Amino acid sequence: MKEIDKEGVQWLVEMDVLQPNLETKTMTEFKQYRRISISEMRPYVKGEILDGKVSISQADKDNGSPKVGDMIARNPKNHEDQWLVAKQYFEDNLEEI
Repeated sequence: MKEIDKEGVQWLVEMDVLQPNLETKTMTEFKQYRRISISEMRPYVKGEILDGKVSISQADKDNGSPKVGDMIARNPKNHEDQWLVAKQYFEDNLEEI
């Protein structure tokens, strides 16, 4: 295992796999993944109270969500696990089947 500097971040290299250096608490790099499942979603209704039932990221809150056009997604195996999907992300990445 050897340590390298990748764009100013310390990484440990083992068998051609980048791993975070836990001593410097750096993160692993992002990779692209394709979904292999169906998403369960419904539209947000203006005025709907989501109090703690639906997770909303701070970035989405900063952009004015929840708002008309946003979608509420749920985990098909745990219907209590719900989160907001911003309108633009939904339109760019998903379509009804």
